[in-house]
Amino acid sequence: MITCVLFYGGEWELDQLISLLQFIRSQGLLTALYSGLDKLPEKLVQELDFLKTGPYISHLGGLESPYTNQRLINTKTGEILNHHFLQPDEKHTETWKKAI
Repeated sequence: MITCVLFYGGEWELDQLISLLQFIRSQGLLTALYSGLDKLPEKLVQELDFLKTGPYISHLGGLESPYTNQRLINTKTGEILNHHFLQPDEKHTETWKKAI
């Protein structure tokens, strides 16, 4: 079953993207956007359930890195969800085991 529709970009066609997001939400599905931008128009954010912001910078890593500049946000609560993607590295394996 489909529960969420994820867009990779599309901010450059703002009105069309918002129209698609509104249709998807009218069908009872969640919406998400992966954007390389740090800031998006509020009228777009209001149509999203989840938003990933920030360009990928290889030396900082993606959402699985504790050093990333990217953020995955639950737009309804404001919670940053990056911790769900973190992977233990070899140096911190014992700390991760204790935390689990």
